[in-house]
Amino acid sequence: MVCTGLRVGEGLTLPEQPISVARDGSRSLRYARLKGGGDDVAVEWCHKTLLSATEALVQDVVAELRTATAGARSVGRRYSETGVLLSDVVLADELDSAAIRTALGLQSASVPLFLQSRRIPYEVVDRRLRVKRDALLEGIARDHWNAPVIPGSAGQALALHEALCVVYRNQMHHGTRSTLTYAAQPVTDQNMGDFLAGRTGCASVFDRYGVQGEDGQRLQVRSHGLRHFLNHLLDEGGAPDLVQTKWFGRKHAADTKAYQHLTYAQRSAKVIEEIMGGRMQGQVAEQIKALPAEMTRTFLAARIHAIHDVGPGMCIHDFQLSPCERHLQCTANCEDFLWINGDEARRDELMRQAAVVQVSLRTAVDRSKGVPARSDWYRHLKHRYAQLMQQLATLGLGEADLRPYLDEGDRHGKADPGKREG
Repeated sequence: MVCTGLRVGEGLTLPEQPISVARDGSRSLRYARLKGGGDDVAVEWCHKTLLSATEALVQDVVAELRTATAGARSVGRRYSETGVLLSDVVLADELDSAAIRTALGLQSASVPLFLQSRRIPYEVVDRRLRVKRDALLEGIARDHWNAPVIPGSAGQALALHEALCVVYRNQMHHGTRSTLTYAAQPVTDQNMGDFLAGRTGCASVFDRYGVQGEDGQRLQVRSHGLRHFLNHLLDEGGAPDLVQTKWFGRKHAADTKAYQHLTYAQRSAKVIEEIMGGRMQGQVAEQIKALPAEMTRTFLAARIHAIHDVGPGMCIHDFQLSPCERHLQCTANCEDFLWINGDEARRDELMRQAAVVQVSLRTAVDRSKGVPARSDWYRHLKHRYAQLMQQLATLGLGEADLRPYLDEGDRHGKADPGKREG
């Protein structure tokens, strides 16, 4: 799960053969996203590209999992074909306790209690328990998962025998319940949560196998913690927010921030490296050009103590020392503002802001009767517009590219003239 970046629930939707190879040789996993609940579930099949460094490991894990679940999948396949459990076992019309144990693979479980819990009628004749075959098969059918793992029409649904994550009934239960090898079920989110984190009467996988941290401390993780961990590694390694957002299947880049756990020191060090490498611009980046090379890093380390994402770029102002003098108007010629050259993740935000400022400039000209230069507000807008266009230039964009955003604003204005006038 760490290597794939899938949510645990998504990983449990993998088909038996989930890996496909694209024309460029890259590999991906086929999985399903489910939306809704109850009788109203929408299914969207997706492909998750594997990180190249993890391809071999993921293929090995999938192969191992396919082997480990082959028996349960075979039970599901036989039931799908015949509509009855134990279709490959020859059963007499009437069975005693020994025959039932052999047929069902029961070990220490009490046969009478087993039958009673499933409301299977039986008789005791000459101290020997007797059960009709048809009554037994009807009763144990309740132990089997008799539904698709993923609902839907042909091509959308996933049957139990087509799923990768399928086990024998009770196989994931580490309590007093016996594993029932005659019936099968899909692995559930609850199974995975208990497997990883444990619960009352069930030790976590780390405790069961004696796996500890490097410092000898007990390891603990919840199922969603794996996704947080991989996101942290990608962030620490310098993967852009846009790449992280797209790969993890999120709609908004802002959602990615909740998964990033770099400390302020790590973020500051990352920004310093970006400036040193010439990938970041701003007044601070211009100031170091006049410094001797041996003093550059020392100056930046003393200057940068905080990093704040402000939409079109980053702010390095330390708010613990003083409030923002520009009231967060970061693109208005602020010396604490930095941005990355060609930052595709901020493209739409930059375009939107630049279009808004351009409209504001036109409004300022109209209302000042042609002499707007005397207005502080106009000068402020000019600074902001110049800053935004400078950033867009690193993406190869100019004023002509703002047209779609301006047209959209005009359409909204015409749709609601009163609002536009206000």
